[in-house]
Amino acid sequence: MTERVRAAAAAVAALFVLLSTLCGFPAAAQQQQLPAQQPMLRVDVKAMSPRIVTESDTTLAITVRVRNIAKVPVRGLAARLQFGTRQETEQQLRKALRGIAPVDAQSTPFQPISDDLQPGESKEFTLVAPLQPGVPNGVVFLEPGVYPLLVNINGTPDGGAEARLAAVNILLPVRSAPGGQSSSVPDQPLQLSVVWPIAARPRVASHQFDRSLVLIDDALRGELRPGGRLHSLVAAAQQAKTQGIGDGVCYGIDPDLIATVQAMTEGYRVRTEDGTARGEGAEDAKAWLSALRELVADECVVATPFAGADLAALAGRSPRLATAAVNRSSVLSEVLNVDPLPGALWTTGDLDDQAAEVLTEADQQLVVGNANGLDDREAPALPRRVPDSELRVLPYDSTAALSLTPESASTSLGYPATVAADDRTIAAQNAVATVLFKAAQGQGGPLLLAPPRDWNATPDEFEWTLQTLNELADSEVVQPISLATLGEADPSGEARLRLEAVGGHVPSRIISGIGRLDGEITDLARAMEEDPTSQVDPQAILAPLREGLLRAASVDFRGIAGGRTRALKAAQFQLQSVQHGVRISDPGRTIALASGASPIPVSVTNRLPVQVTVRVQLTASSGLRLSQPSPVEVPAGRSRNLKIPAEVLRAGRFTVDVSLSTPGGTQLGEPARYELTSTEYGVITVIVTATAAGALLLLAGRRIYRRLRSNGAARG
Repeated sequence: MTERVRAAAAAVAALFVLLSTLCGFPAAAQQQQLPAQQPMLRVDVKAMSPRIVTESDTTLAITVRVRNIAKVPVRGLAARLQFGTRQETEQQLRKALRGIAPVDAQSTPFQPISDDLQPGESKEFTLVAPLQPGVPNGVVFLEPGVYPLLVNINGTPDGGAEARLAAVNILLPVRSAPGGQSSSVPDQPLQLSVVWPIAARPRVASHQFDRSLVLIDDALRGELRPGGRLHSLVAAAQQAKTQGIGDGVCYGIDPDLIATVQAMTEGYRVRTEDGTARGEGAEDAKAWLSALRELVADECVVATPFAGADLAALAGRSPRLATAAVNRSSVLSEVLNVDPLPGALWTTGDLDDQAAEVLTEADQQLVVGNANGLDDREAPALPRRVPDSELRVLPYDSTAALSLTPESASTSLGYPATVAADDRTIAAQNAVATVLFKAAQGQGGPLLLAPPRDWNATPDEFEWTLQTLNELADSEVVQPISLATLGEADPSGEARLRLEAVGGHVPSRIISGIGRLDGEITDLARAMEEDPTSQVDPQAILAPLREGLLRAASVDFRGIAGGRTRALKAAQFQLQSVQHGVRISDPGRTIALASGASPIPVSVTNRLPVQVTVRVQLTASSGLRLSQPSPVEVPAGRSRNLKIPAEVLRAGRFTVDVSLSTPGGTQLGEPARYELTSTEYGVITVIVTATAAGALLLLAGRRIYRRLRSNGAARG
């Protein structure tokens, strides 16, 4: 940009601010702002046109709906659009993405919205900004670039003062300025790779061996149906598959989602207040899986950790589970008939040194990772070596990730604000603006764009995202590059992870519970063996239990109150169901011992399809002496009748508490209480009693003899 153009832009901006002040419309920095508080208004952007400004555009129109979510009326609502200056550095861009960039360079007049908006009421309106120089109240962009845009809404709460009640922060890309400079193709196109997420928050309540899937609700069916989130992600990608950006798209797929949907096709149940009900989404699951298979055929696919498990959280406490989370990509091959990138994993949680160690031991060579776990967050998307390891880290762009992150508006603004990523209708607006900003830098990239795992936008927004990237590829602003190509590039340096482990974002009490249950599952594994008659691998029973624990450690539960706790309880319930598959049979009656040394009959029933080694432990009331038996093997689907040696020390009634466990101490089944009765003493007891009686008689006789002898001597 020439000095003359810069001076003209500054003069126009200053003149506009001056005119706004003279007309009674104070600049944003001069407005009264409420202290940080709970939002009073919910603001949704319903439409924005154009999304990217070109020289042919004459107006910018943004349609907004405002809803009063407070308990008091709001009066005198008014709104306007405010604009900042062209963003010159990435630091400025990141501030704009958090809503803290200055936006007082230009603005439209305040437009009245509603005189009185009662609680629960809503109002829809459109704000228009002319984009032509010389037009009254027009907005002037003299050069291409990315500009901060603020939808500013003022009002007076009942009992309060006029203030800014809500705002939406949006980045507005200007490819060619109306009445100003035309767009130019960068000397070097920005190399762009996209990870397209096919993942969802875990919803499995129970999925035990040889039993139907049970979901916590039927929301997943809604995501799989036409118009649903997962359906729209697949449909949008299918439309863009053969177009400009297609070669640069790799599908990041969660094995847990695929396993769950596959199980839905075979019939499933849904938790209700009264128990469970039959799920209605089997056909929707079949149709979606078929569409996904068609989409990913011969395409790039990268697996995620199972259920999005937080590897950093698991690696420090349950490395065995962390390893299990990264070794489930085979599900994608089995269900989708596709080979994911070998030795590669897409993670969205933080990386730390312990997570890297687990990944290395699991034979992972490449991790598409969160740059927050790296020392250098702004490095380009080129692999970096982890010291003393075969592992390489390919960081996705942290600024682009911020542009797609909901609730990223700064909390220091002093008023409730949102960003584009908070709004499903314009969820990708800031991301596309970030791509254009990076392309204009002329550095060529590469840039790796990775939306959140649970990216939630409208079907139109998914389509607009890929279609816009296609147009940028066709105009040579960006050049698609495959994730596989990026992963195979020569490392650009070392990825020095933080010296202190990040530790993940799962609360310690949840991790402790996960570790405790994992220990019990491991102990169960030691007690189980494949039975020759059933030929069932014990892992077929235990793997679903560990999968339940991985769901409890999912990153997708961030912001979901009680989500991990419910998932952990569901995993514990599944484990208890397996433990109760081996139990003590209650005799249902009082057992009469035939003699004082009669054994106690104990029947152990194994309803599991594997052989289980068990230890029977007995605790008796006084008057009964018991022997503790050695561990015994109980065949699959069979019972073992044991005779526990016992000795009665007295006649009468007795109670015996019988419990069952693995040899390692993990409880099986529920303890049972036996009622016993006996009218006889044990043989040993009789002998001991007789011996004691004989001794007493002998001592008494001796004493009598001495007394008689003493008396005779006295008379003599």
